[in-house]
Amino acid sequence: MIEFLLAACLLMLVLIVGVLYSIQDRIQKKLRDFEARIMRDPAQLRRPHTSSLMALYRIMDGKDWLPIIRGAEISPDLLLHIVLHIQREAPRTIIECGCGTSTVVIASALEKIGGGGHIYSIEEHPQLAEETSYELKRRGLDRLATIINAPLTERNYPEYDATFHWYDLQGAALPPQADMLLVAGPRTRVGKFTFYPAGPELMPKLAPGAHIFVVDADHPDHRQLRVQWRTLYPDLGVREIPAERGAFEMYFLDDKMRQFTR
Repeated sequence: MIEFLLAACLLMLVLIVGVLYSIQDRIQKKLRDFEARIMRDPAQLRRPHTSSLMALYRIMDGKDWLPIIRGAEISPDLLLHIVLHIQREAPRTIIECGCGTSTVVIASALEKIGGGGHIYSIEEHPQLAEETSYELKRRGLDRLATIINAPLTERNYPEYDATFHWYDLQGAALPPQADMLLVAGPRTRVGKFTFYPAGPELMPKLAPGAHIFVVDADHPDHRQLRVQWRTLYPDLGVREIPAERGAFEMYFLDDKMRQFTR
């Protein structure tokens, strides 16, 4: 009887070991497949989301988590670039197209540097505007941000034989001048060149040393913005930002910089 039980236990042990080896083999195969996919797509290695998030949490003192607000357009690497720009340049007034996680992080960055900075964020979706307002208030940042819920309306510009859909800003409490512009909206994309109206509508409000950040620059329509906006404002310089889905930064050139961009 004892020999029978020992034999049964031994057989069970062999079966368990066999199953474990089979599971280990499948796991190793999946890891090899994953590694192969990563190596075939080197761009994956250039997306430092984890390190960017760690840096953002450090800047925010780790006191709270980043809100997950639906429709977020800005990747952590680009958001970190923007926060570092705020720390370095200390803009007092920021206009943002498309509110969300970025609004909360930027307001937090403004609070950290002091100086009474303020972000004005324009959003066409009432629910996203409400969610962002809630997150700002919960963190005690609502005094540093104004959410402008503006529906889209049809706009036309003489340089294009097309109708654009842009925020209805009539009566909106926008500042007369801003030091920074972040273009991540409208999210509702009707037709081509969704971001184009930010040029004729908002760039006249920018201060001489202002910087413009544009997300999703790999989108075919948005790649044209650099040419379209420089047609309106020839003194705009452009710099690529290595970020997911692409991004670029624009700024008004002074006389010293203009000679290097001709």
